Amino acid sequence: MRVLVACEYSGRVRDAFRRRGHDAWSCDLLECEADPQWHLQQPIEDVLGDGWDLMVAHPPCTHLAVSGARHFWRKQKEQSEALDFVRLLMAAPIGRWCIENPVSVISSAITPPSRSFSHGSLATVKPRPLACGSRICPN
Repeated sequence: MRVLVACEYSGRVRDAFRRRGHDAWSCDLLECEADPQWHLQQPIEDVLGDGWDLMVAHPPCTHLAVSGARHFWRKQKEQSEALDFVRLLMAAPIGRWCIENPVSVISSAITPPSRSFSHGSLATVKPRPLACGSRICPN
């Protein structure tokens, strides 16, 4: 399966897919912290139409997460641009996708998540609620 891991520069998610035999690539504006051989350092918009089977996207949450709600009034432009970026990811010509983000305004401005979970169920670190939207699983 051709997998695009959008907005990832660590290579961790990409490498997990590669270890399971998938043709996985990360894409970010930042340089890759891991082996850059399977990293596209360019705007995600340039590769969305390149025939991917699955996209796992991690859009920046700086202007989206409700943890910063007290600052929303002074960063409306940035939030609007961040939401437009999420819409771009959701509209990508990719049959299966998921978008990982902390609880955010994506729920009220675009669509509620189809799934949500806490990292606490997967690790011993303090749980952080996450919301995921996807075309993989029905609501």
